[in-house]
Amino acid sequence: MNNGVLGSVARIQEIGAQAAKVFIDRAELIDVIELALICGEHAIVLGPPGTAKSALVRYFAQALGQEFFRIVLNPDLPREELIGPINPSALREGRWERAWAGLATCSIAFLDEIGKASPQVMNLTLDAMEERKIRSGNTDRALPLHAMFSAANETINTESPAIWDRFTLRLVVRRVAEISDFREMLNEAWGASSPPSVPITLEELRAMRAACLDMAAHACQSRS
Repeated sequence: MNNGVLGSVARIQEIGAQAAKVFIDRAELIDVIELALICGEHAIVLGPPGTAKSALVRYFAQALGQEFFRIVLNPDLPREELIGPINPSALREGRWERAWAGLATCSIAFLDEIGKASPQVMNLTLDAMEERKIRSGNTDRALPLHAMFSAANETINTESPAIWDRFTLRLVVRRVAEISDFREMLNEAWGASSPPSVPITLEELRAMRAACLDMAAHACQSRS
């Protein structure tokens, strides 16, 4: 890795070190988020409510100065809630254009309860994760998406294993068990809404991902 990429990695680790002081007993989750952001991979976290799953991802996104999108999925949620509605002005003029928003414009996404999404939304999500693009009408839109995070309160029950394949990183989290840690968590909770400012550009995030892919390719070649 060159010095620029190493500097970006150091900044993400700096955020993780600050997060560890605020989010008590969440070291593994912090490590997973750091790794996902450095490598540009997707991560899923299984665990009960109140275990800081979405709060930690938001903390990192705000610290990095990246566009963040969060949504809770359910079987009745249409795809427009994820990527924006059809533009009515364009439609009146006979043009099929979408007012892109949400997943179509963010670099870091958090899709809660992904196992409860409708098949239509699930397919859209799979394409976004794999290809970093989505299709609307006859148009393919490239996404600025760098990493997608998801969470569920229970094991995902889905007929398709494809969703698991897209999540390179998977983690199970538990509630804070020790009473001393719980007290410390209450004392430090105010810091969750005040992340440090350690901005990284989308280009720097992509450079880290490219470096990681290059390292993986070289590792595979050396084994063959």
